Amino acid sequence: MDNLNISDEMKQILKTVIEKLNAAQIRYKVIGGIAIGYHIAPRTTSDIDILIQEKDLPKVQAIFGNGTPMDNGYAFDVSGIDVEFLFSVEDDEEFLYEKTHHSIPVPNIYSMIYLKLKGLRAKDSADIIEIVKTMNDEQIKGFKRFVKQNHLPSDMVDDFNSLAQIAKMEMSGRAKKKASFDGFVDRLLSKYGV
Repeated sequence: MDNLNISDEMKQILKTVIEKLNAAQIRYKVIGGIAIGYHIAPRTTSDIDILIQEKDLPKVQAIFGNGTPMDNGYAFDVSGIDVEFLFSVEDDEEFLYEKTHHSIPVPNIYSMIYLKLKGLRAKDSADIIEIVKTMNDEQIKGFKRFVKQNHLPSDMVDDFNSLAQIAKMEMSGRAKKKASFDGFVDRLLSKYGV
């Protein structure tokens, strides 16, 4: 947990939450800012986001109390830190829970991109761009295979390709193609009704 840009207090709470979820045999993945910081550069975050299956909510509530309902999950105050348990929505999202060899149970990089594309807020787009900057061409092609293997919507590849192009432009110093980015953002906003 040393490479995480979170306070020592939050690291301790994360460790405690992980231990309790493991003891209760709840399948989960740490997502959000902590997972992004784990895969790429450490990033400051003020909460802990954890992906669970909705059927495990009663087990989580038995550990942490009733919590506060949110759009797609429940938030719990754990020693002053907001811990949000978010539900994986689709029954066929089993791939999100694949075992990884990280010290923190985070989704693999392709699952992270998938989750970010599902949410697709401005912050999610920025995160994907930063992730792509750390990927080589084979890894970028790997995401396309991941979409196909998991029978995910093919338009995710289109959205990913657009963000990958932006990442490549930024990496090559051609970030002046802002008009292209603005058009892409407008398309995404209209597509997802944001």
